[in-house]
This record gives sequence, C-alpha cells and structure tokens, in this order.
Amino acid sequence: MRLSYGRFGDSLARSVGDDELLNSSLDDLQQVFGISTDPVDFRVQRWIEAMPQYGPGHAERVAELRAGLPPTLAVAGAYLDGIGVPACVGSGTKAAARLVAG
Repeated sequence: MRLSYGRFGDSLARSVGDDELLNSSLDDLQQVFGISTDPVDFRVQRWIEAMPQYGPGHAERVAELRAGLPPTLAVAGAYLDGIGVPACVGSGTKAAARLVAG
C-alpha cells in the first residue's frame, strides 16, 4: 500500500522522523479504512517541495488553453492535469482521443 502525505503549507513530512510518520499513517489507516495491522516492511520517501502546487484558477486556465488549440494540436502532461502516473496516462489518453476525433 502506498500512502502520500503533505500539501502546501503542511510541514509534517519535513518535521517528523520516519517512525512518527509511519505511526501517523497507521493511525490514518485505522481511522479511515478500519485497518489495524503492523507493517511487514516500510519505506519513507520524502520529496520536499518536489510536487507542483496548482494555484486557484488552474483548471479554468487549462480549459481555456485547450479551447484555443486547433483540432490538430493537443496538450498533455503533469503540468496540466495532475502529477501521478494515472493522471498523466489519463491526460495523454484524452489528448490522443482529441486528435483522433479531429
């Protein structure tokens, strides 16, 4: 299972040790999913300030950008639609579908 923590203005991942972050995640698993277990193994990977933070109005600007493109051009990527692999795959799939529909 993968758990991600942090958002703009949140210092949890920066300010606590691995064990405390693990304990916090185990508490969250219990509260949100009712799962109470000890991990067999775990790894903490910190990407402090590595993830883009979209500002207010981002979705509207992306929609405006796409609306202004000619039918033979499409844009895709994390800078538009989300930083995770599923979001990037979805972005590329939508861009390809736009070009095919032409």
